[in-house]
Amino acid sequence: MGQVDVSVRTGLSLKQCAAAFRDGAARTRGFGTLVGGMREQAAGNDTGFFTPQDHSAFPRLDGADEPDFTLGVRVPKQFGMTTSMTSVHMYVWDRQAHREVAVLAPYGFAEGRHANKVVDKILDAFRRHDPGATVARG
Repeated sequence: MGQVDVSVRTGLSLKQCAAAFRDGAARTRGFGTLVGGMREQAAGNDTGFFTPQDHSAFPRLDGADEPDFTLGVRVPKQFGMTTSMTSVHMYVWDRQAHREVAVLAPYGFAEGRHANKVVDKILDAFRRHDPGATVARG
């Protein structure tokens, strides 16, 4: 078990951050994703975009700096006869002059490569949308 953890500092607006995330997610849709997605949908599993949920009972009391915008995407991948799913979460904080973005992708055994590839496509989209964005892997 692990997690891909990346932070981005960008001049993009919240709406532009969402567009960059969607653009990057769309570029992850290769043949394995197409086949895996069909299998997951046939099994009744949700693929696509979602709103990540914070399950902390006391986020404000814990001193949490809650994000101004959150977005997630589930990207399926076909491995032979099995399908796995990578969920990528984006959290955006509006700091007036810039936005701080956290991109997270938890993964299980043997799924780290796919999680890294998906996050890399999303980061490439941020760089295309904002060439001045700074990226740091955590």
